[in-house]
Amino acid sequence: MMRILISVLLFFCCASVKAQQTFLSAGELPLGIQVKDRGGNDYNILSYCDGFDEDGLPINLIIPHDAIIIFFLPTITVENSEGYSFATRTDSKPKSVKNFVHDYEGKKVSLLGAISHSPGSKGSIRVNYKKGNQSIELIDLQYGIDYESPAVDEVLLGSELVELLKESYGKDIFDVTTRKYDVWQEKGYSSTGGTTIPTDLVLPQHENSIYINITGNYDVTELIIERNGKLMGFEDSYMLYNWFMGLTDLKPGDYKLTVVNDQKAYGDKSDTFEFIIEQDFWKTWGYWLVAALIVTLVAFVGYRINTRRKLKSADLLKQLSEAELKAIRSQLNPHFLFNALNAIQNLVNKNDTEKANEYIVKLSRLMRTVLSQSDETLHAIVDEIQLSKLYLSLENMRTPFQFDIELADSLNQNLLVPTMILQPYLENAVLHGVGNGKATRVTVKIFEDKGYLVLEVRDNGQHQSTIINEGRGMSLGRERIEIIKKQL
Repeated sequence: MMRILISVLLFFCCASVKAQQTFLSAGELPLGIQVKDRGGNDYNILSYCDGFDEDGLPINLIIPHDAIIIFFLPTITVENSEGYSFATRTDSKPKSVKNFVHDYEGKKVSLLGAISHSPGSKGSIRVNYKKGNQSIELIDLQYGIDYESPAVDEVLLGSELVELLKESYGKDIFDVTTRKYDVWQEKGYSSTGGTTIPTDLVLPQHENSIYINITGNYDVTELIIERNGKLMGFEDSYMLYNWFMGLTDLKPGDYKLTVVNDQKAYGDKSDTFEFIIEQDFWKTWGYWLVAALIVTLVAFVGYRINTRRKLKSADLLKQLSEAELKAIRSQLNPHFLFNALNAIQNLVNKNDTEKANEYIVKLSRLMRTVLSQSDETLHAIVDEIQLSKLYLSLENMRTPFQFDIELADSLNQNLLVPTMILQPYLENAVLHGVGNGKATRVTVKIFEDKGYLVLEVRDNGQHQSTIINEGRGMSLGRERIEIIKKQL
């Protein structure tokens, strides 16, 4: 009698285990369901639904996020599969029932699929039977996939992240999944090392930046940061790359970070990470108050003395720069005047009195403009263009050529440039381009490129070399720019 009782109990026990591993619906067409993890272990499907509907299908079935769900038809074999079709959520149109590879009670039945899903997504399976021109829906199962449990997975200190950035340039700087916390133990930040985040992390005040890797961060619905038991304001700027969280410039105190996903159906919906940042002992007030006042006083006096010395030095530098600038400009103007007078002399020697007079009129107009701006280091672009046109028209009278000056439409015409900065370069283009290179056109373009104001001088001559021998005028122009940069 006892043996019979034990046999019956073992039978029901085995039946219960089998029911947990393989679920069969009780509708017109039974549907077999198995839920397994990635390692092939079975889940108890009865624990993941809210009962069953009239067809025996599970209600509100939500499977674990790492599960694979297997569907099969236990009564459909190759002999009786005609007219049956099925579709999952991802199928654009129904497929015929085939693939008779699933073993069930000693026979090969139709396997509809072994499907994995991403956390938080939806799935479905529909089975139809076509009788004549009529299609009858026999099974319609909708199910969900649970979210991944939120978890603080890794922690980096700000100093460690700096080192990773140096060592991992061009790589995934957050790929530190095998990191150990032995260094924290060696520095006395915690009592344990290994790969598990220490629960007793205490940091000195200078280690006030922490970067946290959050598993399942895409599905986190709430981030709670507390300091000394009080909520801290949270900014989106704390997040890096959507999976890494940065907390920087933290004040001393007891911190607690809680990550929450209240949409998760099973398991932990939240995880916490706690740490302490200590106040540096030398920052406590009281004993150090007098010393702080003395240091402040000494620093203030030193600052005043240093500031006066810098102001005096800056004033002397400005005076020196202005003197150098005036000297260079005094060299520049005679240099240009000498070339102009030489051109007039050539016209007089050729008995071209009318052209010489015209040259003198234009030269006097140019010199009057230059003299009126003799005290100005900078002037507007439009004034520089006017001076350049006068100069080129003078040179054109001596040696005929065409010239154009183009100013970009988007450019502010009141931008300041050094006075007569273009003249030495125009002179170079006329002398070497028109004179020696047989150029017929000189072009000036003024535009902005990547934050710089560009003044470009070109000629279309045939030059023997791309090497520019810098003349006196161009050398003085470069020196002027360097002195102006020092002043400004």
